[in-house]
Amino acid sequence: MTKTKFKNAQVFTGNGEQFEQIDFGVDESTGRLFFDLENHSFDAEKGLSGHFVMPGLINCHTHVVLDPFFKIGGLSTVSSKEAEAVRGTFIALDNIQKSLKHGVTYLRDCGSSFDIDLKLSQLEKKVIYLLRESLVLVQHLS
Repeated sequence: MTKTKFKNAQVFTGNGEQFEQIDFGVDESTGRLFFDLENHSFDAEKGLSGHFVMPGLINCHTHVVLDPFFKIGGLSTVSSKEAEAVRGTFIALDNIQKSLKHGVTYLRDCGSSFDIDLKLSQLEKKVIYLLRESLVLVQHLS
């Protein structure tokens, strides 16, 4: 279990409108933050002076198959004549990756051509299930 201490971060706590300078720890096995630093030992320490920390953002209405800047495939509407499953999937995955880079940790897709959003979700669940089953099998054989 790796625990890292982060020092001098500007943290948005939700207490008012300002960021607060706070030291905190992260348990990397669970992803949880904690502030009772004296009760933990740490494997690493990182300074975050001049950096900001805030909770993940939520995008509650998105269409992941659309290309808003027309840089990939030029799809401007879900029912575009140029829409095809492969291009839509590529655009969806690219848009999801961009969202993650900008701090969005939860999004709700509100409709995609070819039900790409639903198929990606089903595929993700199937892959997670197969990984769990493989892990159980490996543990059983060990």
